[in-house]
Amino acid sequence: MIYSLAAAEPDRASHFHGDEVETKQKRVWNLPEKGAIFQTMLSDPETLAIMEPILGDDLMLSSYAANVLYGGALAQEPHVDYPYPAVIRP
Repeated sequence: MIYSLAAAEPDRASHFHGDEVETKQKRVWNLPEKGAIFQTMLSDPETLAIMEPILGDDLMLSSYAANVLYGGALAQEPHVDYPYPAVIRP
């Protein structure tokens, strides 16, 4: 399903590699509006049980998107999109 949604997206450079001549990456934004399966995934009790201890029981979704990389796409280094404080363990 993600690939068909990505195929419908316009070709444009990503904000990671804006100098690409040929787009090798596509984003599909706002997945909850693109199918009930995405809404179901977000409300899954097991997923929430994992996320709530990390983010709190008043967590809020700010973005839910797919990032599709095609052959020859440049790799992105592992990173965190939000500067969560380091968890200190004894």
